[in-house]
Amino acid sequence: MRKILFRYFQSCSAILMVMVIVILSGNYNVLASNTGSDSPAIMVEHYTVTDEKIVPGQNFTLTMELKNYSSSKAASNVVVSVVNPNGVAPVYGTTSQIYVGSIAAGEKKAVSIDYCSWTSIEGESLDFTLYITSAQTNNNIILRIPVGADSPFNIIAKNVSPEIEQFGSGNATVSFNILADSNVSNISMLLKEGEDVIATSVIGSVTAGTSKSQTVSFSLDTVGEHAVEMLLQYTDES
Repeated sequence: MRKILFRYFQSCSAILMVMVIVILSGNYNVLASNTGSDSPAIMVEHYTVTDEKIVPGQNFTLTMELKNYSSSKAASNVVVSVVNPNGVAPVYGTTSQIYVGSIAAGEKKAVSIDYCSWTSIEGESLDFTLYITSAQTNNNIILRIPVGADSPFNIIAKNVSPEIEQFGSGNATVSFNILADSNVSNISMLLKEGEDVIATSVIGSVTAGTSKSQTVSFSLDTVGEHAVEMLLQYTDES
């Protein structure tokens, strides 16, 4: 049984939470300035991304392994700067620029940047433009990273009643379509507060490529703010 989860807090909008290391061997263009025989040449030997792709709405980490391809000369004052594509940004309090310092001849150093991404990302991939500068050379590299979802669902809309009266009832609604090539069965919708299930609704099977909307009613007994989780459970061919 697999689950996808998105959280709803009364003080903010519902957020799709689909928990999103990829080793990608990409082709990239390198522009290097030649400052002499066997001058330092800092390049990305390989890079990885959490869960092998960017999942819209989910945090991820981009890790790059830098290598000095010189056989005899060190690179000093190495700085990595990333121009981010639309739809992603470094997590709050961090930047997409890293001071690496010195890299000896033939040495490798790994650097990582933690990102958040928007649910509105479109397209099959995102291009990150990477600038590597040092006291000796400058390189310009493009990293192309795939975008995809981990579940067969594409969440179209979701809503939970922002206010309800004590002992009264509210509604939670989710609309989705099936991205998978095959039917998805045993779909059910659950509402939870902490570990307690406060409402359930059986959806059943949905044909590949079609859309579905489901509403479930719920009630809360205590006055105050409540954090409500909405989950979709399902069975697919795997």
